[in-house]
Amino acid sequence: AAAVVRVRRRDEAGPRVELVATIHGQLASDVLAKQIALVSEWYSCGGPKDKPVPTRRDEAKIIIENNHASGQRMLQYLKDILKLRAGRLYWQREYNTRTKNFEPRIGWRTDEKSREILLDTLGELIRHAAIAVPDPDTVRELGQFVFNDNGKPEAIDGAHDDRVFGLALATWLGLHEH
Repeated sequence: AAAVVRVRRRDEAGPRVELVATIHGQLASDVLAKQIALVSEWYSCGGPKDKPVPTRRDEAKIIIENNHASGQRMLQYLKDILKLRAGRLYWQREYNTRTKNFEPRIGWRTDEKSREILLDTLGELIRHAAIAVPDPDTVRELGQFVFNDNGKPEAIDGAHDDRVFGLALATWLGLHEH
């Protein structure tokens, strides 16, 4: 699942973050990558209203989880086939124990720590009514996302969390890259 959020400036009224688009379905990695690139392009045409349209540009950044082969294929496709500028894609800094340096790695690696960061950020926005989620399918998934018996937040048995994590990733990126 993919989500697109709009982060409002501090001086704008309304919730700080608003879900404005979602992509969800069983799509091949290259098809989903193309769809994400098109949606990113669509949302990249905005900018300050006081500037002429041709000079307005606030590029919509793309963040993709790189833990799985499908995410890695999408990142490869976006970078090498669609030739998206590296600045449009999120790069995470990872510590290389061999070189003892931080190195850029394309995409978001979800582990216990980064998962907690994503979910805490999203949870705080929800608790403070600082996020608008007008998509009923995402709202349903959020309602089925609970703490299990071990205290780990996850979807209840038989439910999915794709939209929850798509929203969490887009929200985190929007707040930190804005």
